[in-house]
Amino acid sequence: MPDRGAGPCGFRVRPSAVLPVESLDQAEGAFLALGSDIEVPAPDALPARLGAMVRELARR
Repeated sequence: MPDRGAGPCGFRVRPSAVLPVESLDQAEGAFLALGSDIEVPAPDALPARLGAMVRELARR
């Protein structure tokens, strides 16, 4: 059975989106709510903030 998530060459295609946010605080909460299967490359400060928040949650 073919992989329904695979593109025409058989590779899995990872969707991307640009989400406007008003502040890093708002973005942090919004992206944490999406779970662990996302990548947040920008703005530069946001990945570090998300990493720190995830480490803090894991420590609890």
